[in-house]
Amino acid sequence: MRLKRTLLLTLNTKFLLALLLSGAVTIASVGVFLQTALAEGAAGRFTQVTSSYEQVAVLEGHTGPVRGVLTLADGRLLSWSRDGTLRLWDGDGEPLIALEGHTAEVVGALALADGRLLSWSEDSTLRLWDGGGELLAVLEEHTGRVLGALVLADGRLLSWSKDSTLRLWSSDGDLLATLDGHASGVWGAQELSNGRLLSWSEDGTLRLWDGDGEPLAILKEHMAWVSGARVLADGRLLSWSEDGTLWLWDGDGEPLAALEGHWDRMFGAQELSDGRLLSWSADNTLRLWGNSGEAIAMLEGHTSPVLSAQELSDGRLLSRSDDGTLRLWSSSGDLLEVLEGHTWPVGGMQELSDGRLLSWSGDGTLRVWSSDGEPLKILDGHTDWVGGALILSDGRLLSWSDDSTLRLWK
Repeated sequence: MRLKRTLLLTLNTKFLLALLLSGAVTIASVGVFLQTALAEGAAGRFTQVTSSYEQVAVLEGHTGPVRGVLTLADGRLLSWSRDGTLRLWDGDGEPLIALEGHTAEVVGALALADGRLLSWSEDSTLRLWDGGGELLAVLEEHTGRVLGALVLADGRLLSWSKDSTLRLWSSDGDLLATLDGHASGVWGAQELSNGRLLSWSEDGTLRLWDGDGEPLAILKEHMAWVSGARVLADGRLLSWSEDGTLWLWDGDGEPLAALEGHWDRMFGAQELSDGRLLSWSADNTLRLWGNSGEAIAMLEGHTSPVLSAQELSDGRLLSRSDDGTLRLWSSSGDLLEVLEGHTWPVGGMQELSDGRLLSWSGDGTLRVWSSDGEPLKILDGHTDWVGGALILSDGRLLSWSDDSTLRLWK
């Protein structure tokens, strides 16, 4: 069955014609093969090809590594770079305008509901732009590089910085409040469903704040840098740290359970669809935990730090590693397949809408795999580390790289 899936995914018109002319197959047998395979595809038993992903455009203009891209509501593309600029492109990759003003690497950007754009940078500022790329305001109160920002439900802006603070801004960029308390850089924040704010820091703590930035609680069980946190479906909080532990907290910040087992720094964790928890670490393993934090399974096989993992639509798990491989696991943590081919660390991965898998790497390539992990195609073109990729609404693929370019594939 795997051979049939792989054949169907790689067949094209020229190949079929060559087989027919060689006498290796007959028209009738090809028809039976395709009829059977297509019937299986309709039943969801193989991944149908929606694109072969040939390169159609190279978007040039940045003079430093491209750090990120987002698609705007009207189909335009916004990219940002270590060169200190953002750039707007039309949907076909034609350059429109360079957004200049930042004096250091642009760390991130987002689009506001009214079409304005917000960017933040290592130059310690955030900047508001109109939808056409004209500068509207410079938000200058931070004294260290701005590490992130988000739009709150009421339209206010929240930013956090290496300067140990978070700051609340009006939607127009006026400073409303400075959230002081962390003793070192703040590396993430999130708005909770009740309007409170959660932040975490390299000082080893998380902090809860009310919606106006008043401190409510300090979450202090971790012994080292808190590298991430998330809100679970039932409102509890899950955090993880460079101390190798995860902690469960109630919605008010009271500690509930320590999840111990990893012996090196944590890179991430997520809640699975059935309520179990999945974590991954620099100790080369992933671990499955019950909803209350009890250890269930250790997923071993990677030979270098596990950089991220995700649950696929069918419940299987996919991980990627510094060892250059991806691994497919059953929902219970049994190894199903090792996806080998990349020659540098795997920088990212994504499940496509048709079930195929996409990965990209420091080796300058992207790779497409069948849903079972069979290699289908190598997307060559970038000449340096591929930083990310996203699927556009029309099915095209956009990738970006440390080679200063973005590339469109169809």
